[in-house]
Amino acid sequence: MRKEWKAKLKSRKFLLRFLPAAALFLLLSAAAVYTVFVKPGLSEDITVYKEETVQRGDLVLGIMESGSITLEETSFEYPLTLASSDEEDEEEDDEEEEETIKYPELAEVYVAAGQRIEKGDALFRLTQESVKAVKRRLDSRYAEAEIALSEAETDYRIQLLDAEKTRDTSLLLGKRAQSSLQAAASVTRESVNILSADIKVLEEEIAWREEQLEKEELWESLEEAQTKYTAALNLYESTDVHNATAYAANYTAWKTAKDSLESIQERIETLQKAIEDDKESIAEKEAELVEAQALLEAKDLENQSSYDGAVLDGELAEEIYRYTEASLKEAVSAAEADKEEAKEQINEFAAFTGDDGMIYADGSGLVTGVFYSAGDRLEEAGAMISYVKEDAFT
Repeated sequence: MRKEWKAKLKSRKFLLRFLPAAALFLLLSAAAVYTVFVKPGLSEDITVYKEETVQRGDLVLGIMESGSITLEETSFEYPLTLASSDEEDEEEDDEEEEETIKYPELAEVYVAAGQRIEKGDALFRLTQESVKAVKRRLDSRYAEAEIALSEAETDYRIQLLDAEKTRDTSLLLGKRAQSSLQAAASVTRESVNILSADIKVLEEEIAWREEQLEKEELWESLEEAQTKYTAALNLYESTDVHNATAYAANYTAWKTAKDSLESIQERIETLQKAIEDDKESIAEKEAELVEAQALLEAKDLENQSSYDGAVLDGELAEEIYRYTEASLKEAVSAAEADKEEAKEQINEFAAFTGDDGMIYADGSGLVTGVFYSAGDRLEEAGAMISYVKEDAFT
C-alpha cells in the first residue's frame, strides 16, 4: 500500500487533483477558526463550511449549513476586598499632603482585547510601593487579629471562672436560702445593737472628758501658767535692748512661759471640742437608731425578697452558666475566624503578586475584555480581564 501511495505522489496527474482540494481545505479551516475565536459576539449566527477531503476523483459536491456558536468566557480575578474594619475609608481628608496607600496600584497593563494569551504570560505589573504597603496592611491586620484572639481567649477564661463562681454561689444560696434569710434578719437587728453600743461608748467618752475638765489641778496649772506668762512678758518688754545678755534671757523665759500657757489652753480646748463632737455624733447615732428601728419591718420584707431571689437564682444558675459559656465560645470562634481570614488574605495576596509584583495569566485563550488601566487601584475583588479558551464553546 505504501508503495502504491508513493507511486501516486510521483504521478503528476495525482498532484493536479490533490492541490486544489488541499487549498480549499486550508481556506475553509482558516475561516472557521476566525469565526470561532476572533469575531466578537457570544451568540451570533455564523456560517460554517463543512468539507470532505477528496481521496479519489474530482470534488463534485459541497455542503453549506448554518448554525450558531456560544462562547463561554473565563475571567482572571483579583481575589481580595480590603475594606476597612472601622470604616476609616468612608471619609478621607482631600487636603492631606501625603495619601496613605491602601490598595494595590497597577503600574503597567500588558494585554488588550482581541489579544491571544498563553498561560504564564504577563498581564499586569503592580507598583512595588503599593505591594509593600498592602502587605504591611495585611500583616498589621493579622497582628491585630492575633491580639483580639488572645484577648477573647483571656476573656473566655476569666469570665468563665466568674460565671462558674456566680453559678456555684447561686446554687449554694438556693440550697441555703432559709439560713441566709435568718442570717440577714440577724444582721438587720445587729445594726440596731451596734448603733446603741456606739451611743453608749460616746456617752462614756463625754463623761471622761468632762471629768478631766472638772479637775482642780488643771485650772490651777492654767492660772499659774497665765501668771508666769504675764510676769515674763512684762520683764521682757522692760528689758534694755542694749543689754544683750539680759534681753536674750528674758526673751527665752517669756517664750517658755508662752508655750506652757498655750499647751494647757490647747488641752482644755481639745477636751471641750471632743465633747462637742461626741454630742453631735450621739445626736446622729440616735437619729440613725430611730430610723433603723423604724425600718426593721421593711428590712424583713426586703430579706424575704432576697430569699425568694436566691431560690430563683439557684434554679436558673445552670442555664445562665451554659448560655454564658456558649456566648464566650462564640466570641473566641469569631476571633479565630478573623485571624484565619487575615492569614488567608496574606497568603492569597502573596500568591497573587508573587515576588516581583507581576501578574501572570492562569490560562490560555483570546482576550475579550480588559477592565483596568495603568494607575488604577484594585479596591475590591473581581475580574481583571475576560478571555475565551480554545475549547470553551458549543
